[in-house]
Amino acid sequence: SSASPRPTSALWGLPSSGGSGHWPSPSEQLIQLPPVSDSVKESARRLNERRMNKYSAAGKQTEPTFTIQVPQSPAAPRGEGVVLLFTDIQGSTVLWEKSEAIMAACLAMHNALLRSLLAQTGGYEVKTQGDSFMISYDDVHRAIAFAVEVQRQLLVQPWPAELLAFPEASPCTATAEDGSTTLLFTGLRVRVGIHTGDAHAETDPLTGRVDYFGTMVNKSARVEAQANGGEVLISEEVHQKYTPPPDVHVELKGEYTLKGITGTSNLFTVCATELLARVDHFRRLEAEKKRKPSGHGGGQEEDLSGFGKEGMDSAPTGLVSLVMIRIDGFSALSAGLPERVLRETLHLLSLDMQRKAVKHGGYKSKQEGDKFVYAFTQCLPALRFCLELQLSAMEPNWPQELLLHPLGQAHPMLSPPGFLFRGPRLAIAVHYCIVQSCEDTWSRRVKYMGPDVATTACMVLACKGGEIIISDDVYENINTQLTVLEDPVLRKYKALRLPDVNTQPLMMYIVYPKELAYRETVLHATVPVPPAALMSGAGPALSRPPTSAGISASIGRTGTL
Repeated sequence: SSASPRPTSALWGLPSSGGSGHWPSPSEQLIQLPPVSDSVKESARRLNERRMNKYSAAGKQTEPTFTIQVPQSPAAPRGEGVVLLFTDIQGSTVLWEKSEAIMAACLAMHNALLRSLLAQTGGYEVKTQGDSFMISYDDVHRAIAFAVEVQRQLLVQPWPAELLAFPEASPCTATAEDGSTTLLFTGLRVRVGIHTGDAHAETDPLTGRVDYFGTMVNKSARVEAQANGGEVLISEEVHQKYTPPPDVHVELKGEYTLKGITGTSNLFTVCATELLARVDHFRRLEAEKKRKPSGHGGGQEEDLSGFGKEGMDSAPTGLVSLVMIRIDGFSALSAGLPERVLRETLHLLSLDMQRKAVKHGGYKSKQEGDKFVYAFTQCLPALRFCLELQLSAMEPNWPQELLLHPLGQAHPMLSPPGFLFRGPRLAIAVHYCIVQSCEDTWSRRVKYMGPDVATTACMVLACKGGEIIISDDVYENINTQLTVLEDPVLRKYKALRLPDVNTQPLMMYIVYPKELAYRETVLHATVPVPPAALMSGAGPALSRPPTSAGISASIGRTGTL
């Protein structure tokens, strides 16, 4: 299909090499999805044709516009010589099943420790998934220094007695020939894998952070998967560049076949000299694995994504309805609430989203912190998903601490009876667009890239908590089907002008479930709405938006907030 008339700068998520700005090619070793069907290509061609006709029409843009500022990422390593480090807690699934409260407290200790050492060694936190970290460095020595110190510090953390009572985290010692004992493990056991090479880097337009893709990332994750809990493994490429200091021991562990990697790879164990007894322990574990039937051990088949087994085959490609979701004010919530409350909130929200995505045929592409990305093949089920989500997001049994926070407290209504707000306030954006796709090796999910993905990210940043913003491409696809959606409230909003990009502004529309129509008055009032007005259903500044029957006439007059 022809290129979309959206921004083409690498700032908007387009992969680039040497600053040239281009789509990823097979030579860059991205894992590409199968070709899209002819019908999808034809739909994409028509969408592009309509866009070009609209943007080239005579007359100047008269709609009110605003520019959204996208988050900026701190410097991250790029190009050749990037060092990637993956971590994972061994047996974490079992520990969570045994005690969520204890594991939540211990995970907070684990995260604080890793981030403290990360700052000391100059690493870049790419992302986290569950209890796993993905980190990048520009030097193998600093990456290994971080990994070795993590193993040292895990031994001296004040782990709660309840955690140490579990076999997966209980103290383990080794006895030497002279009768002396060495503490091998206690508390959480973290495995680490390190690899270096030429990684394909791009900035995520939704989070503003740099992420990495390609075979090099795949191999880094597979190196970590071969490690045992408490072990640091490095690839031969890392070993060739590394000169160990006197207090660090390195030795060849063996030759391995890594999933998805051609040929075999030599992997090396690295540990502090005072923990040299761990090497013998790992040798015994490897011998036991070799005696077990095929399929037991190595760790490669463990699903680290948290998304389940659904993979690339079910992902929409080509022309998709892209949905991005964020929690409004999440930074303030993070500063004012315990990590346990945030984790429970995100867990409840994720479960609700996934149930509705399955119901409406959506595909979960990613979850990073409070930000979620889903994809649908059609606009109508995507908008159904969003409308139902705004309603159901007020229903879960949210933690009491969240409901006492100003950004999570309940605002009841008398007419109609119910809540206007309760719990996290979701900002949701929907865009019907053409995307490029590849597999995120770590999460085993499909990631969407390209200028239209960046446009959707800008839309969700412009969106207020509690509302849904759709692009004009979505509106023109569903405007004749609003009655099927049970007459949601829809209002023309503003045109979004993307910064540093010479394109026509993107027209947006605000959508609310009809039960939450009064949110428009509260979120876009010219003067504050007093609490008493929330209870009565009355308020200043804005009238109630029209239903679908009056949409065309309303938008034709002014329809602008």
